[in-house]
Amino acid sequence: MNLIYNPKETELMDIDDVIRDWNPFLNQVWNRENPSRKKNLPGSWDLANNYGSDITEFYQQKHAEEIYLKAPLVPGAREFLNELAKIRLIYLVSSQPNEQIEEYTKHWVIINQIPFSYYKFTHNKGSVFGNHLLDDGVHNLESALESGRSAPVLFKRDWNQNEIGKRWKGLFVETHQEFLDLVRNHH
Repeated sequence: MNLIYNPKETELMDIDDVIRDWNPFLNQVWNRENPSRKKNLPGSWDLANNYGSDITEFYQQKHAEEIYLKAPLVPGAREFLNELAKIRLIYLVSSQPNEQIEEYTKHWVIINQIPFSYYKFTHNKGSVFGNHLLDDGVHNLESALESGRSAPVLFKRDWNQNEIGKRWKGLFVETHQEFLDLVRNHH
């Protein structure tokens, strides 16, 4: 069956930290590999501030395959996506640092049996049309808000909660169920 893309019937989903529990798994791998430099989860998106200047090489090269292929799902994500797929098309929209990590991400989606209709890798999530964009990155939501191509919704996590009411004054949800309720009640 060929699906016809209709932005009003399509929900845009970020992958990392909305579906794939990336930050907590990165933290787990970091602490395993750096027992003398153990860290808590970051309190912001400034990973270098939390882990040190070598964090980018750590997750993009040295441990990329493990982090991007073995990170678990955010608890409840599969059930949420299965329910969402009953009422909307799911368009996975992800920003990855390079093509190899995009390939790992595609493979992760397949092996974890993530329901979706489309996917796109982009560093400008505001360029994609959809009903809502569910993302944990305020910068992505600001791009969507500015473009007007989707209604941005922040997925609250440890590293973005300080942004609510300050940098991010828009909609936010704390759970997948809250987002599902929002979609079901949105007219």
